[in-house]
Amino acid sequence: SLVKNSEYSVPIYGLPRDRVVLKLRDFDASLPNRTLVGRIVGQRIQPYYTQAEINQGAIAGKAEVLVWVKHLVDRLFLEIQGSGHIMLENGKSVYLGYAGGNGAPYTPVGRVLVERKLIPRDAVSMQRIRAYFEAHPNESESIINENHSAVFFQTQAHGDALGSQGVALTPGYSMAVDNHWVPMGCPIWLKTTRPAAYRDKTREFTRLLIAQDTGGAIKGPVRGDVFWGNSDKASAIAGKMKNTGQYWLLLPKSLVKP
Repeated sequence: SLVKNSEYSVPIYGLPRDRVVLKLRDFDASLPNRTLVGRIVGQRIQPYYTQAEINQGAIAGKAEVLVWVKHLVDRLFLEIQGSGHIMLENGKSVYLGYAGGNGAPYTPVGRVLVERKLIPRDAVSMQRIRAYFEAHPNESESIINENHSAVFFQTQAHGDALGSQGVALTPGYSMAVDNHWVPMGCPIWLKTTRPAAYRDKTREFTRLLIAQDTGGAIKGPVRGDVFWGNSDKASAIAGKMKNTGQYWLLLPKSLVKP
């Protein structure tokens, strides 16, 4: 909803006006190539508000509310995906794309549920997480707050999912990576399996993809997420996708150190 009401009361925020971004290399070339996100308090810079603080209203009035959704889990899954269509009450939709984050470390909510022995480790999926929160609504905020990371969005008029590379993502052929390890635009040969959308089956998935996006949950050289699209079927596949596999970066020989 574009207006807060009793049914739609969870805000999805744009970039807060008090959020500042610091590149360490701008201060000292010997520092790591890292970016910090914070806010100015007096004459000091402090870490930006955590997910829990934001859920308690810390940035109310400091950031535009783009839309209101029903549940915290709705916003959680949008943050995990990085972008998505929000269906409005009048039948129209708003497309929200990633604008930035609060700089805090990401903790998978599925891991929290497993550690608390609320979901079996081998049963974790987006569908199972949503089902748990719908069955236990009073527990959702405390569990979601274990993830200190928060994502802010921007409205995109064209409706295409844009990746971090600034180009529209192609379902089944665009991949999100940790760009500290894999350069944007790099061709990747992927060999894995993927789940069926609505059946308990998997099938081989081997093809050439392009690194075109990043994500708060994607850390390290051996993690990647395939973009499946925006349909219900795509959401069903993405929600169950946690398969292992192998990938090879296709790089010019001149870039490979002997």
